[in-house]
Amino acid sequence: HIILSAYVAKAKPFDVTLHVQANLPQTLNVQESELCALFSNGLENAIAAAAKADLPLRIVRVDCSVHKGNVLIIMENPFVGEVTIENGLPKQLLPEHGFGTKSMMMIAKRYHGYCGFTAQNGVFTVKIVLPLGAQADANTENTDAAQACAI
Repeated sequence: HIILSAYVAKAKPFDVTLHVQANLPQTLNVQESELCALFSNGLENAIAAAAKADLPLRIVRVDCSVHKGNVLIIMENPFVGEVTIENGLPKQLLPEHGFGTKSMMMIAKRYHGYCGFTAQNGVFTVKIVLPLGAQADANTENTDAAQACAI
């Protein structure tokens, strides 16, 4: 929750409002540093994109909950222009960009979870599913996690 509070403050200078709804258990099997990386990478991108939108639309929504035995994290933000999803990741126009989204996907896979990105009707969405009892493993991915949460 501390990281989410930090991003509420970080969004204010850009006139971006962060709406957070977090209902998670006290302990998760995800390393704290990796959970922070998921939120940091997602929220950095979300705030930067939302800051380019018209003022009344500058709202980033974060919803964290437990659903069907999985931690479900959804981050949504407005965007201006075009966003192309290529090979499951947002296509970056600059070569030094895009590492955050790749990192998010790798973390989700390490915990047998799922990380997906969509861009529709001016809203960019990140959906992350992490099974509650999952232990980190860099070699496997649970493609059922996304289906279990019906995302």
